[in-house]
Amino acid sequence: MVLTSTSTTAGPFVTNGTNVSFQFLFMVSDPSDVSVYHTNASGETTQLTGGVDYTVSTVAGITGGTVITSQALDSSSANGTLLIKREVAITQNAKIRNQSAFYPSIHEDALDKLTMIDQQQQEQVDRSIKVANGTGLTLEIAEASPGCPIGWDPTGTKLINLPTSYSAYDTALGDADDLSHGDALIAMKQHLTGAVRRTSDSKAQETISVMDFGAAGDGVTDDTTAINNAITAISTLTAPRLIFPTGVYKITSNINFTVPDNTTIEFIGTLSAAVGNGITAVTFGSSGKNTNHLRVKGLWLNRSTGYDTSSGSIGVKVQDCVYSDFDIRCIQGFTFGLYLYSESGNGGISYCQFKFGTIRNNAWNLYTQCYVDGYINENNFYGGSFAHDSNYGVSSSSVIRACHVYLSYFAASPLNNNRFFGPSFENHFTPYSFNGTISGTTLTVNSGTAPLQGMWITGGTIPAGTYISSGTGPFTLANVNGASIPSQSNVSMVGMQGVAALISGQQNIIFAPRMENGPGPANYQIQFSDQSAYCQLLGLGFNYWNVNIYDSGAANCYQTRDGMTLQSSSAASVLQIANTNSTSNHLWSGKNGTASPAVETSWIDGDGKASFAGAIAIGNLVSSSSSNSVTNKVKINIGGTWYYLLASTSNS
Repeated sequence: MVLTSTSTTAGPFVTNGTNVSFQFLFMVSDPSDVSVYHTNASGETTQLTGGVDYTVSTVAGITGGTVITSQALDSSSANGTLLIKREVAITQNAKIRNQSAFYPSIHEDALDKLTMIDQQQQEQVDRSIKVANGTGLTLEIAEASPGCPIGWDPTGTKLINLPTSYSAYDTALGDADDLSHGDALIAMKQHLTGAVRRTSDSKAQETISVMDFGAAGDGVTDDTTAINNAITAISTLTAPRLIFPTGVYKITSNINFTVPDNTTIEFIGTLSAAVGNGITAVTFGSSGKNTNHLRVKGLWLNRSTGYDTSSGSIGVKVQDCVYSDFDIRCIQGFTFGLYLYSESGNGGISYCQFKFGTIRNNAWNLYTQCYVDGYINENNFYGGSFAHDSNYGVSSSSVIRACHVYLSYFAASPLNNNRFFGPSFENHFTPYSFNGTISGTTLTVNSGTAPLQGMWITGGTIPAGTYISSGTGPFTLANVNGASIPSQSNVSMVGMQGVAALISGQQNIIFAPRMENGPGPANYQIQFSDQSAYCQLLGLGFNYWNVNIYDSGAANCYQTRDGMTLQSSSAASVLQIANTNSTSNHLWSGKNGTASPAVETSWIDGDGKASFAGAIAIGNLVSSSSSNSVTNKVKINIGGTWYYLLASTSNS
């Protein structure tokens, strides 16, 4: 027959647990010339057995035939493939004898078989490694040498057994010291339109990991040196990105992120600081320069050596960073949790965004400090649980000074325009109780107590709930609540160990905080220092009244459950109200809230008219017969004529 097809294979066909019939279109002389190979979903290939695993039917010369498997292979959820091949035995079966019949069919069948064998071998040759024409190369393989890879010789003309060291450290993929070797020899390309080919080395350089420098992240190995080496390495790059992969990274001394502008530092794992007293664990920024556009993501830092209430240790120090973002999941266990420090007048810590998870169990959870001509202003602080747990380091013989947010005073450049949105201030440890003695108008705290941030009188003849400002005393109590103060001993007091916020500076604002104090809210405050001005507490948060505000500053404003307190140091009105719709519309309306619904009882219109549903009470009037004297009288204009209300009805 005539062989016009050069194909010797059919497929691969998908096997999906349904198909059992597979067609091939090449000629075979006998069903035994058909071989079938099955590859399962795991990539394992086996040759099926004819007559057992499959049968061949419809063998019809050059039209091919059909392979029918004895059962459906694989499944719809785990497909495989099936390949059909013609594999003719390389034998010679034609018999031609002297003086015997010389049939053309015998010769044609023999030629057909030889052609099939040639096609079969050509298919194998096509799948082989070949040398290009005219190269003069040889693919002769050298004698086998255990453990040695095969490669081109130095002339590039033949294959030889390469020495192990030659392959591993000089030219093979294991050579990571030569930047042109290793993953620089591996190409990759994203499967997206427009993507270009690049090396795996260039892809890996997009992100640098502290593990690239030997960090273990097992919580046991000291990773301090490895992390600092990584920081040193990225300090020469442009806009680098450094990550801490999943794990716990133990540090035993300071790690200082002195990095270029536009650096991103991403924490997937956490930091465990096994540092001594007075040590700063982590620093972002440096002295003498501003760091711009720094991005810190997901920082979690825990002091593993226990709570440090007084030695001066710092969890995270941020120095002179501008236009930067900090995402802090947790800082706990230090004297100062997050310490913001500036000594640079050209930027300082300004225009930064701070996003908090929790900062807890640090004596000062967030502390700010300026020096020389530093600035800390125009920063936004979002959320955050600022907390001290019930077991936070309190003993019976000491008073722990604890504060969640402290904005300090700095005369050269006051901290200003810092905004806190929705912080939660929580204290759950028991206040330290102690006694004092009053002699005349002086309160002396009994010995054995540490410096205080403030205290409350809870017993004695002074009204309970009287707040005394911070310090060690003695304290002058003259005219407390307008009452005289008898001498007395054993006055009960409770120390204000926990202050929610201590605010200095100007135009600093806290929006809608949460105030929660386990032992009771009466001795838990937001304090405006005497170095504060125009600061504000706005929005009704949770669980605070006027008693929770201590204000010794100038023109600070605050809103509590007791109402709104507005103050101003300007000659202008503290509150100005205008209605631009109509002068007859109300500027102010008062209602009787005990009625249901509330009933309007008084109002002032835009044209200055006041109306009152009830009586008007005016105190401290003195009777006088002289209508020309306006002392202690009320002057009213009716129809252009002034009238005076006197204290006596006889003079009305």
